[in-house]
Amino acid sequence: MTKPRCDGGRRPNASSLAAWFASGAGRSCLALVALTALASGCGSNTPEIPSEYLNGSGGSGGTSNLSYPAGPYGTTEGTLIKNYRFNVGWSNPKAVGYDLNRLDPEPLELASFYAPTGEDADGQPRELLLLNTAAIWCQACRIEHEELDTRLAQYGPRGVVIFSTLFQDAQSRPATTQHLKVWAQQFEVGFPFALDPEYQMGDFARAETAPLNLVVDLKTMNILLKVTGEGLVWPFIEAELAARGR
Repeated sequence: MTKPRCDGGRRPNASSLAAWFASGAGRSCLALVALTALASGCGSNTPEIPSEYLNGSGGSGGTSNLSYPAGPYGTTEGTLIKNYRFNVGWSNPKAVGYDLNRLDPEPLELASFYAPTGEDADGQPRELLLLNTAAIWCQACRIEHEELDTRLAQYGPRGVVIFSTLFQDAQSRPATTQHLKVWAQQFEVGFPFALDPEYQMGDFARAETAPLNLVVDLKTMNILLKVTGEGLVWPFIEAELAARGR
């Protein structure tokens, strides 16, 4: 059974992938060539995920040293999201030049965004987290990422944090660090970005429904909104911030 695709139901092959990515205006040829090379290099079998990429059973990724609300946890709107952790990623890819030798030494985890007072350690507002997923085969994910940095500049001062994960390549196989780097470079990602080859976010939605967007209240870590596909989250975020006086 063929998976539905965000690009009109077609699974891109090596020859079509470059043209598919080239449709994004203003992106570098180097990134396009790299993505095509990564896609064409895929074999017919799902690769084994390196042990250092694994995030742990059940999405918990081990024990955190950070404070976090106690469960029970859930995956629907109105429930408390558990402390997902991702072993491979950057807090800010752009700031370190998308260098794979400068990946964060510690896992990226939701607990690091938890702000029960509505402010971070520097007194800056922290109200909402947009937790987003992406896959290289997903055209809607590309469209979303085209504007995420712009949205962060618009909403970051009002307390919005963006955290995105990359989970599959062009052939629906687990993404690798090379995919992570090329995607971050192509979309000039300047917010927390992590590899999710196990697809931990599958707790919330099937892979073929990407992108997944969760809006989480950073004061409580409750899920306020869950949207899959090309659903609009920004009107919701705007209304939520306005209701909070932000």
